Amino acid sequence: MFYHLLFFLLQSPVPSVVQSAAFALSNLARGKDANLKALMDAGIAESLIHLMDLDTDQGTMAEAAWTLAYLTAGGEYEQTFVSLGLIPRVVAALDKLSQQTPHDSAVVTPLVRCLGNICSGPEELVTMATGDGSLLPSIGRLLHSDHRHIKKETLWALSNMTEVSSVCQQLVSLGLLPGIVSCLENTYDIKREAVVCLCNLAYQGPALCQVLLQHGAFPGVINMLKNQDTDAIGLALGFADLILKNDSSAKHLFEEHGGLKLLEPLEYHNNPEIHKQVAEFLEAHFYQDDEHK
Repeated sequence: MFYHLLFFLLQSPVPSVVQSAAFALSNLARGKDANLKALMDAGIAESLIHLMDLDTDQGTMAEAAWTLAYLTAGGEYEQTFVSLGLIPRVVAALDKLSQQTPHDSAVVTPLVRCLGNICSGPEELVTMATGDGSLLPSIGRLLHSDHRHIKKETLWALSNMTEVSSVCQQLVSLGLLPGIVSCLENTYDIKREAVVCLCNLAYQGPALCQVLLQHGAFPGVINMLKNQDTDAIGLALGFADLILKNDSSAKHLFEEHGGLKLLEPLEYHNNPEIHKQVAEFLEAHFYQDDEHK
């Protein structure tokens, strides 16, 4: 009954009432114990999507966007949101908001989170989101945001999108790669998301690996081998492995930027997965050459 009351409050002609209802819903939808089914059964999805309209004040849009981010997180209601037209609404909102400076972190952050949730689904949803050509330029602008939360969320959404080959090609042609590479000079959490994107790009094959090398992606990733975090080490090794598999001449760059020296202590790492990954990397790309000398 309470959820249905909030549904009716979302229809109010009074903006402050709508914002309060959206705020209440964002709190109800948050957390592991949230009854998302009850919210969906109350029919609030369509009303929330309408609040993604460009004429909605950004405070109300922010609360609605957080609710949508929570509702799309599990993928359970994916098709419902697609059929209700969530994707073009979010894309249009990000197009507008990404052109405003400074970026409004309060509303952009949940919108990008919502986009990332959607793009973690089937490939056709990513194609749908990028179809009108406005999303990737928006992403490019947000990569240069002064707000670290926007940067991080944007990279996470992009890491989901770059699992689609056509998006990788568009990203490069639109000049977004320098923005991703520049994130390697940021804090660890942002670096990590950037490396996931770069790994997805490198996975596309030799041509994109060459582009990554040309844009200076290698040094920043290699430096992550200094990190104490095993996840960071694993990502850096994974990226280097993809590059060297696709371009054996890149071995000298790996050495030039101190990669081999950084691997020396990791050969004796107490984490068995890292120890194994380092051993396999060295065997595949360096020790075999020594055997043939």
